Amino acid sequence: MTFAWTVTSWWSAVVAWKKTGSSWSSTGTSLRTDVRGRNQNVHPVADLLDGGPPLAFDHARILADGVERARAKLEYSPLATAFCGPEFTVAELRRVYEAVWGVALDPRNFSRKALGTPGLLEATGCSTSGGAGRPAALYRAVRPVVRPAAEQGDPAVLPAVLNPPLLRPGS
Repeated sequence: MTFAWTVTSWWSAVVAWKKTGSSWSSTGTSLRTDVRGRNQNVHPVADLLDGGPPLAFDHARILADGVERARAKLEYSPLATAFCGPEFTVAELRRVYEAVWGVALDPRNFSRKALGTPGLLEATGCSTSGGAGRPAALYRAVRPVVRPAAEQGDPAVLPAVLNPPLLRPGS
């Protein structure tokens, strides 16, 4: 009796994509082909998780685990700020959390938590201009702590860890 094995490797990255017409792109790179020019099928993650095109073997479980890891990483790290510009409003940051977590967040509660979490945001002293309503304050991401490497191979840049974390509703 012979057995056939299939090895699956998983590589994940959190990338901001935008849809232009019928194609998706990131920093000007089309998702229609890979680096070797081969055609690729692109599907929104939500479609795949909600029973869209079937995935082979245990790939649906692998995808679900990767999405959960990205969602969890937003709770304890400042990763969400990477999807905002150099200066952004709390509402813009909230929309990133809502998109990744797939839930609507109460604007006042989110603002209170985001502004009260040490190591996440720092005020720029500026505000938005134009538009309707009161101008919104602008913030920037707090930079990671940089320290001299204690030993060879020890990281000199320590990623910021949010404490307390910004927890998803229902967690």
